[in-house]
Amino acid sequence: MSGRERGAATVLALGVIAVLILLLGGALTVARVVRSASQAAAAADLAALAGARVLQTNSGSAACARAGRVAVENGGVLTSCVAQGPDLTVAVAIVSGVPGVGPAVARARAGPAGPLTTSGPDPPQQVGPR
Repeated sequence: MSGRERGAATVLALGVIAVLILLLGGALTVARVVRSASQAAAAADLAALAGARVLQTNSGSAACARAGRVAVENGGVLTSCVAQGPDLTVAVAIVSGVPGVGPAVARARAGPAGPLTTSGPDPPQQVGPR
């Protein structure tokens, strides 16, 4: 081994380690974004179900208030809530915590499985935050 080649393996090993660290950081970032999206979807589903349950016996504003509380309890923020007949449609946002990436937003709708009347759906009624 000549004098010029001494330490070349060390430099190469450091380069490989640096690349591996960058790849690991990228994978962790992607995992955080995917986790936020999954958490937002779960929070939206739960908020819509809870709100639709309240909507069966109360007003749209009471249903949206309940949906908002459930969204917060699951780490999110209710960004929209629309009561249309017996159905409740919500959107929930969760901050991903990744710099440069906006919040994960998920939408969900809940209501009875079948139509309650044969006259058709009621017109949409916007209630709650926008």
